[in-house]
Amino acid sequence: MVRITKCVNNFFYKPIRLMEKAGSKTAGGGTPKPLPIEVRMVPKYLELATYRGKDRFNHEEINEITKLVQERKSRGISPTDLVKNLLDIGKDNGNILSAKEIKDFFEVTSAGYGKQEQSKLLRFMKSLKEGQKPAQKSLFGVLSDNKSFCEGKPNSTSDYVSFNNRLLTKAISKSEKPETLARVFEITGSIHNELLDVEYATEFVNHLTELYTKTKKPALLLDFNRVFCSWEVEQILAKMKEPGYKLPEYKFPLTKPDYANSSLRKHAEITKQQKEVLDYLGLKGKVTLVGFYREYVDAMSSKVLRKGNFEGGKKR
Repeated sequence: MVRITKCVNNFFYKPIRLMEKAGSKTAGGGTPKPLPIEVRMVPKYLELATYRGKDRFNHEEINEITKLVQERKSRGISPTDLVKNLLDIGKDNGNILSAKEIKDFFEVTSAGYGKQEQSKLLRFMKSLKEGQKPAQKSLFGVLSDNKSFCEGKPNSTSDYVSFNNRLLTKAISKSEKPETLARVFEITGSIHNELLDVEYATEFVNHLTELYTKTKKPALLLDFNRVFCSWEVEQILAKMKEPGYKLPEYKFPLTKPDYANSSLRKHAEITKQQKEVLDYLGLKGKVTLVGFYREYVDAMSSKVLRKGNFEGGKKR
């Protein structure tokens, strides 16, 4: 009797197990529903991916990435096209994406990202990995707050595109110029996003991108990122666009580096540095300082750096 039961079980359940192993989902009523072909092809692309004669991913990494793709809810670019794009990034200059960087991309974009947003993230990641330039040195050292960049290490996209940095990731996906934004982050290393909403973070990265596009001055970009908020940068940009305005020579930052321990800095010190920058730009008294002593998150660690209020808690 036991032998007959075993034979019956094998007859009915073995095909189902094989379909599940091949990558199928069970629909209502227990009917196996094969995964779309573009999803089933993902592990094949990962298995065949090599770099300098070696496999790029081990079995565990392939399973983890495949699972993230299978659970994906975002539509737009097909999973196979996404994988092919991600595998191609950095191949020409030897700065390919790691398994972690690819997993972070699929994890953070699992839901809520359309085709255009996914495309902008891919453009940003490609530029960050392939466009890193030699650190520009000055009398004050390297003009960058990006520690990896200063040390000559390749940038990691996980510092910007990951679930831990999901607010920043969403802002990047709405960026007006993803490639230029990658250069901005190469210089600034991180931005201080107020913990308000994605709209603010998007405005800030777009303002910094516009500033760098207009001036191409790393020192100026560092000053603006260190001590001004988005609305202040917006005001300054408007003044720079006025007829007759001439930007002074700007080789060295006027502000101090703004690392994680800057939470110990006082509001008065930041305000003093703001006024020094505005005075140098010839804009003293022409820009309303809305306040900088607010709640910020570091893009590299997602840790809150400062707390406080601005204009009595007023928000735009």
